[in-house]
Amino acid sequence: MEQKYEARIKELEAKLSSPSSEDQQPVTSTGRGPTFANVRRDFKITGKIGEPGSKDSLGFSSLIHQVEHGLKRGYTDTEVLSAVITAVSPNLPLRSYLEGRVDLTVPKLRKILRVHFREKDATEVYVELTKLTQTKAESPQDFLLRALDLKQKILFSSMEDEAAVKYDVDLVQALFLHTVITGLRSEQIKWEIKQLADDKASNDEALLEVVGKTAKQVTERQGKLQNRLQTASVESNVASSIVNQVPKEPKQGRDGKPKLYDEVQALKSEVSALRVAIEENARRNNRGGGRGRRHPGCEACREAGNQDGCNHCYRCGGGNHFARNCRNGQGGPQGNLGRSLLGGEEGPTSGSPNTVSSLGQNASH
Repeated sequence: MEQKYEARIKELEAKLSSPSSEDQQPVTSTGRGPTFANVRRDFKITGKIGEPGSKDSLGFSSLIHQVEHGLKRGYTDTEVLSAVITAVSPNLPLRSYLEGRVDLTVPKLRKILRVHFREKDATEVYVELTKLTQTKAESPQDFLLRALDLKQKILFSSMEDEAAVKYDVDLVQALFLHTVITGLRSEQIKWEIKQLADDKASNDEALLEVVGKTAKQVTERQGKLQNRLQTASVESNVASSIVNQVPKEPKQGRDGKPKLYDEVQALKSEVSALRVAIEENARRNNRGGGRGRRHPGCEACREAGNQDGCNHCYRCGGGNHFARNCRNGQGGPQGNLGRSLLGGEEGPTSGSPNTVSSLGQNASH
């Protein structure tokens, strides 16, 4: 019984794998509706044509690629033009303009769309590729994709019939590799691309693979180094805190005593020398018998406030002599008569025998 069912299953599988001649006959119309063999889908543009630079709008390259793909699949120019006009946003003046053009063709549509999307010509894109560099916030993969996009735009613009300058593929490829190598920030990725550039059979896919793999290794290495630096910083901070907690021993001087002791002794010596100098200065100022300094001017001029212009004797107020030669005032002789001849120290009092003998000796000389 089981063998019978197995044989039946194998027979059905054989029929399914090799369809009969009835299944291979084309389906014809029965008059009740269209046959599926003759039905073809209408050509449509995937996406919307909006303002240039908007996020939801199609790009010029993507739109032209869909147009060329539709033409290769056998769609007529009228079907392609209708699909493109339908994809244009209704609120744009471009749509009403295209709908009003009776003599519109696919080449004319390409020129109009290039103006609408503000596309640069091949020369402008070529110059832009020469100045391309990787930004700080940009990954190596994104930078490479930007360079590839510019390269394709140059080649695409050069293939158009109305292109003023047509760039050679090898020339654009050489410029592309030079821009990528000089524009990348990672030296390791540059080295890997140089090794790949020596291989003439390399393509864009191999370049993307190498850059992605090398960028992943560089990122991983930088993460490890960052963790190592953070660990070393933590260990250094811990060691510094431990060292700061240990009491420091005082520095030793020449004789084995703490250096602070020597500094205190030197400070004491300086203070002592300063004190001696102050005392010596005070002693010099006090020489002269302890008499206070007299105010200039006689008593009458001082009371009148004219002591600066006084030319009288400061002792008696007379106008025919000075205070040092005054004989009318009280006290001993003025000037140097009240002092000894040695260093300005006070000598004997006036009227003493020593004073008289000294005066006599001076007169004799």
